[in-house]
Amino acid sequence: MISPAPKFQHTQGLILLVGVTMLWGTTFPLVKETVISLSPGALIAIRCLLATLAFAVHLRDLNVRLLRHGALLGLLLFASLATQALALETMSANRAAFIASLNVILVPLLGQLLGQRVLVRTFLAAGLALGGIGVMSWEGGVFSIGDFWMLCDVLSYATYILMLESVTPHHPSQSLTAIQLLVVAVLASLWTAPELIGQIEAIGTNFLPILYLAIVTAATTWLPAVAQNWVSAHETALIYTFEPMFAAGFSFWLLGEKLGVRGWLGAVMVLAAMVLNQNQMSNITLKVVSFSEEETAIQAIRKAVFIEEEGISPSLAFDEHDKTVEHILAYLDEQPVATARIRYVDSQLAKIENLAVLSTARGIGIGKKLMENALEIVEQNNIPKVVIDVPENVREFYKKLGFDTLSEKWTYDSISYVEMSKDLLGTESSLQELEPLIIGDNPVVLRTADLSFLHTHVSVDVDEPVNIST
Repeated sequence: MISPAPKFQHTQGLILLVGVTMLWGTTFPLVKETVISLSPGALIAIRCLLATLAFAVHLRDLNVRLLRHGALLGLLLFASLATQALALETMSANRAAFIASLNVILVPLLGQLLGQRVLVRTFLAAGLALGGIGVMSWEGGVFSIGDFWMLCDVLSYATYILMLESVTPHHPSQSLTAIQLLVVAVLASLWTAPELIGQIEAIGTNFLPILYLAIVTAATTWLPAVAQNWVSAHETALIYTFEPMFAAGFSFWLLGEKLGVRGWLGAVMVLAAMVLNQNQMSNITLKVVSFSEEETAIQAIRKAVFIEEEGISPSLAFDEHDKTVEHILAYLDEQPVATARIRYVDSQLAKIENLAVLSTARGIGIGKKLMENALEIVEQNNIPKVVIDVPENVREFYKKLGFDTLSEKWTYDSISYVEMSKDLLGTESSLQELEPLIIGDNPVVLRTADLSFLHTHVSVDVDEPVNIST
């Protein structure tokens, strides 16, 4: 597979995410207007049932793991949509949108509970955002029930984002989207079943707004999974901060809603908090080094991930190639937190190996950024093909980075692997398909001067594939 140029992909992803954010902004005034005559449950049920039809064809190839993950995500998405609809019964659409955008900050705060690194500025941003919500609430006189429901919406969707990041690499995005939407439609139907028949007239009256909301729901559930193949999570979150601005504009245009002085002051505080929180991505730097230059840092990261966390033998965590290959180090706040290496097998093939991210630095896209940087370096050196060995259960993650499966599943140290490759220069590799050599129970494809199977180890973090060692 030949991938488009990285810059074009990145621009394409940004355009998609801006479009998603704009679509989200249109939903707040429409939902507020619709729940005047239609119950929140009926609106969500019909909206998501229609959205499910767009992905119904992808409900054919299911498995137990996909159903479990899709059902849990659907439950969280239902909680988010339901609490948002309840909130909009008693509060303005533009104010609800500014509160909803707090999930950009809540995601890393919840991530700390999973062992992810949280910077001091994140806590400062959270305090500033809460202050902004307080200022906005004063304009309404008191903290209302609508504010409460919107904070529940924020918590639900922040949890949804964290779970989505951890399960997306394991499943096709269309199938996962289809199950989520179906679960939401079923839950909403059960919620509103006693009154659904009595809502038929209101459904007919509001059918066009409901149809539009269904289309938006289908698009905004699926498109982010596509766009984030090329755009980092933190860039994505920063783009999402424009949602309340779009919502405020559409609310003024469609409903004539306005924020007062205190409302705009609070909104500015919330936006400033989100920008402050997202600036941490600028503190991530990558550097190409030799093993001798940063031996201490590379050894410390691999020891923490491979030996202490994964429990493998020290003899497998390091090998003779380390002193002769290129290494990449990622720094967060000037501290080394991740590493990978590039080994050039010959003029036609490179292998990306030993990708490891410290547990305290996971969840902010460093592993993906390292992988993308390594691919760029290989391409600049005019090497046409990259090969990696990855756990079979994270194959989907690497497919989204442009890798194709090269071998059948094989097992090493009780872990199932697949070999994957990516063509970088638009030319066919000179590598020929070779029959696997059977060593014990493990088929291994041998290439000239390639004995890396003797040092194969791969481990996976729940949030993202974080290390490859071959």
